[in-house]
Amino acid sequence: ARTGVMLVDEIDKWCMADSPNDVARSIGKKLQFEFLQMAEGDIVNVTENDDDPIGLELDTERILHIGAGAFVGINRIVSRRVTHDRELEQEPEVLADLFDPRDFMRFGMIPEMVGRMSTIIALKPLREQHMVAIIHSSGILEEYRERFAAEGCTLTYTDDGLQTLAD
Repeated sequence: ARTGVMLVDEIDKWCMADSPNDVARSIGKKLQFEFLQMAEGDIVNVTENDDDPIGLELDTERILHIGAGAFVGINRIVSRRVTHDRELEQEPEVLADLFDPRDFMRFGMIPEMVGRMSTIIALKPLREQHMVAIIHSSGILEEYRERFAAEGCTLTYTDDGLQTLAD
């Protein structure tokens, strides 16, 4: 395909500004530069493993690249910047509205990567009521009823049971 979407999860693991390990920081930077090569519309060679000499050439010019990650600890960076080095006791989703590209560089992301990944969207955590709604709408309850029925059993559940499952 000449167009598509590539989602790379856990890119925050490539950002190791606080790591005392120079090798880990070096590998993280290398991974970021490799990702940039793809995201900037290059032709890259994709192989199944490092021992595979024959790969697939992939033109990444018309592929939307999305980087995702938890970025655990970035809220402290935002909090310190906003409060001038005092910790701000706020829920993470409140601080998400205050993200700035510099925060990601302080977290360990290289400036080139921050420039390329210019749109930052923070997702809010799922709450218990959201999980219950997902369980109801996903069809998983019906699927498990059918599986139990195939074994001669009946599956029943209560709203309290779903609440506990979602918790």
